[in-house]
Amino acid sequence: MVKGKIGAVYILKAAPASLEKEPDDIDMTQEGVVFLWEVEVDNQSTLTFSNGISNEMPEEHNFITGWRITAEAFWGSETFFKNKGRIAFIRLFISSGSKLDCIEGYVEIPTNLEGSTNKINKAEITFTGLGPIKVIKEEGKHAQ
Repeated sequence: MVKGKIGAVYILKAAPASLEKEPDDIDMTQEGVVFLWEVEVDNQSTLTFSNGISNEMPEEHNFITGWRITAEAFWGSETFFKNKGRIAFIRLFISSGSKLDCIEGYVEIPTNLEGSTNKINKAEITFTGLGPIKVIKEEGKHAQ
């Protein structure tokens, strides 16, 4: 589990062609903010034998099977609330100061979303992750 203080939610102007590629800045607008968030990742392990020989040491492989973001509070514009159940893009900032290191990926805006527009809502919100979740370092390197 990874925790942080602030993140940005972006509404997409069109559905993404692929969940593998980050959207261009011109294809999305920031319409939400999350506060005091945590990321939970579900994974599954499997063992394989590289040569198919059962008496060799097996190799363990871990696969991400799902992920979620839960925040203690959020802010959303009118556009944010109008996009319940739709795909959005999220960046969760993991560095302090002016660094822009983040965790990012596509999420579904909750269908049961309730709250006030343009105000900080001190209510828990959970986004379901879609596709890969990535760690972005300021240098622009991606890691999954």
